[in-house]
Amino acid sequence: MESIFVAIVTDDREYGRSLSLGILSVCRSFIIRIYSAKEFLSETREFDMVLWDGNEAKEAYGGRIVYLAEKPSEVLKSAALKRFCIYKYSAAASMVAALFEIYEALTGRRAVNLKRQEVRLLAFSSCEGGSGCTTAAMAAAQEFCRFQEKRVLYLSFEEYESTGDYMKPEEGVKGTAVYLYNLFNKIYSDEKTMRDEQRRPFLEGHMVRDDFGIEAFAPSVGRNPLRELKPDEMDRFMASLIDSNRYDVIIMDLGTWTSRTGLECIDMAEKICFITKAQNGTSREEQYISQVICHCGQDIMDKTISLINKGYVPRSAETDEKSTASSEDHMVLSRGKAFVGEGKRIRIALEGEFGREIGELCEKMVEPV
Repeated sequence: MESIFVAIVTDDREYGRSLSLGILSVCRSFIIRIYSAKEFLSETREFDMVLWDGNEAKEAYGGRIVYLAEKPSEVLKSAALKRFCIYKYSAAASMVAALFEIYEALTGRRAVNLKRQEVRLLAFSSCEGGSGCTTAAMAAAQEFCRFQEKRVLYLSFEEYESTGDYMKPEEGVKGTAVYLYNLFNKIYSDEKTMRDEQRRPFLEGHMVRDDFGIEAFAPSVGRNPLRELKPDEMDRFMASLIDSNRYDVIIMDLGTWTSRTGLECIDMAEKICFITKAQNGTSREEQYISQVICHCGQDIMDKTISLINKGYVPRSAETDEKSTASSEDHMVLSRGKAFVGEGKRIRIALEGEFGREIGELCEKMVEPV
């Protein structure tokens, strides 16, 4: 993404530094200088935007000045008049999303990706609930982000998302439903904009993050809107994420979702981790696999990894483990440690045997088919 030059004009130096660090924590495309009002007026420099914290700019605005308001009621966005005022204490992600929109309106240029990169699409699925699909998907996301320094997006396709159990939504973050509305009703409103594949909603105002940098859409209230998408809409949605040039790995937590769109997601994935809590095949598992093969073809099994989650296997079955679970056909996941940390969010500990097995799983999921 091209660099955006921003001046922050404030006599409160601590606020200026905090604002700069908040913006840069969300997006590194900004180059920021901090000035007092007197310093700024005494220098002649060219900036894409000027964020002005002070009453001097409140009436005039003018040029590329964006006024930082003390009250949410003073927020103003008028592209026609080129008058913009944003709340100075907004969450960093919301502020960055607003700045991208204002940047386009003020300069006529859009912050676009300079090149499209290859993204690994990895899916986690199961034939029945309670198999630990979300835990395994989150642990894999953590492995890629923490230990392989990948930029990771976790996508929950659960009917009622549990993302909020792992990541704390920030105030003002809009989530999946608003992103989908902007994607389909604004971006794709006419044939001309459909041809412009760079014009996507900005992701910054829709994302939450965990302590390691894994990103996810802020969870929706009620049913997950992603489950309402048709296959062609899902293609557009995934294309918008890939074209953002923001991620190296996208992990799809599909759970037991086997609608036509869910099966399309399985088909588009580079690798699928199929999780079961039984070491011997069950009739439900056979029915699920048959459904996947019927929709995607027999070749889909070439990119499927079978994972037995030992944390969910009854104790009576553990004694027969060697005779029922072949390491050639399955990977085995030990019982991991998930605990409630600060802020009452679930944390997964990647340590010991569980951490080693998650590392091996991640290596296998990015191996060539």
